[in-house]
Amino acid sequence: MKTIIKKAFFDLGPGILHSEAWRKDLWEGYEIIGLEPDPTRYNILKDSYPGILLNLAVSNEIGQIKGIFHSTSGFIVYGYPGYSETVTISAVTLDWLDKEYGPFDEIAIWADIEGSELNMLKGATEVLKKTNWINVELHTGPKTEHWARSYDVYAFLEKLGFVTLTKEKPQTLHDSCYDATFTRDINIKKYEKN
Repeated sequence: MKTIIKKAFFDLGPGILHSEAWRKDLWEGYEIIGLEPDPTRYNILKDSYPGILLNLAVSNEIGQIKGIFHSTSGFIVYGYPGYSETVTISAVTLDWLDKEYGPFDEIAIWADIEGSELNMLKGATEVLKKTNWINVELHTGPKTEHWARSYDVYAFLEKLGFVTLTKEKPQTLHDSCYDATFTRDINIKKYEKN
């Protein structure tokens, strides 16, 4: 008897139409579940999204969180220079997402969530045990003091047995962003950034 492995691709902050992150050919056999907290972006994406799309943010706790809506980056929990009007939205954890829509046996994560990367990981205690591939956009010079530092994300994942496929090393001297890819299985090559 063949065992069915239930797989999920968690797409956090999909943002724009036809994102390379959720190309169906990359995630064949995976259930795609996206979280887009910005209501404008959510409404643009909801009819063409190739899976389940929820108008929620991801965090380390379930509940209401405050942040701002940035004109090009969407919802940002920790604020952004020049933006002062805050909004409150609903947030969930990845562990909640797995329980609500799974449970899944294998999970891949793509996150472009503007400084909330470490909180996302802290809310994924059980999910990370089933995750073999993670891609996060990291900022080398975060916009505010509360944004996740790239070296903290590296350290958190390395402690759990992840290795990086990313050629860049975390820095803190200037502001730029890059995709950092982590895996437990060095043979995984899905969307490896060079």
